Amino acid sequence: MVCAGTGRKDASLFLTLTLLSTSPVVSFVNYASKLAGLQPPIYTATGYMRPLRYLEWSFTTAFLIRVLGVLTPDGRKARALVTRTVTLDVLLILLGAAEHAAPRVYSLPLFCAAIALFLPVMYGQMQLYKLGGETLSTPSDAEGLGSLRRTTLVTWCLFPLARLSSMLGLIGPNTQEVAFTALDVASKFGFAVFLLVGAS
Repeated sequence: MVCAGTGRKDASLFLTLTLLSTSPVVSFVNYASKLAGLQPPIYTATGYMRPLRYLEWSFTTAFLIRVLGVLTPDGRKARALVTRTVTLDVLLILLGAAEHAAPRVYSLPLFCAAIALFLPVMYGQMQLYKLGGETLSTPSDAEGLGSLRRTTLVTWCLFPLARLSSMLGLIGPNTQEVAFTALDVASKFGFAVFLLVGAS
């Protein structure tokens, strides 16, 4: 994969690869420690939560969005889009944590408020994918980025669906934990693999 200004961006790409590769590992360890009884959960009105997950998301999703900006040729436009999308994403994660910890009566309104932030976050990412595709030098790279964009869209949309299903009692808290862990692996580790293979 050849991008504009790649030489100046190797450090950012390496840091992002490292963070995105370790993110699903952290998610899996977080879940495994729960099964082993090493990390007592914080029980809430709608199940239980893992604060470590929200802290990890605050860092790794921001870097995922940041690297999309690194791949774009229009630096000024990309920086503005990255700043806006990362800001909304961090607010989304904080609101999601608040929803998860809130009494049941506030859970659904907070979830709806989180969805109102989720939509522009997804739109910002799709725009960054579109800009990044303009820098790729081969059709195979463009096809790979397109597949990654679709994977990102599907996996990210499944997070709120899994949460809503748990809130409505359609799945249990443990099933939600499994879904979150699997989606972390599919979205972030997949992104890291794409960058690693494309850079080789």
